[in-house]
Amino acid sequence: MYVPVYQEWSVLRPTMKEETENVVSAPSSASRFGYKMQEARIKQRLTVHQLARLIGVDPKTISLLENGTDPPSSEMISLLKKHIPMD
Repeated sequence: MYVPVYQEWSVLRPTMKEETENVVSAPSSASRFGYKMQEARIKQRLTVHQLARLIGVDPKTISLLENGTDPPSSEMISLLKKHIPMD
């Protein structure tokens, strides 16, 4: 069966939507901080609940910070650095 060239090309060429779906964006500074924070917490053998209790916040706050959902405030960074050493 003969398929015209222009139809073959349109089938093979991905759409703009497909091209942008495969692009991996760089992690945000909040997610990089969260990863380092989680790594430090685990090295100190602390659970999310234990760390939350130590610095006086809700465990959900720790979880949001570690997942990079919430960027940390300067006050939060100071509190965290007192209890878990981060590089």
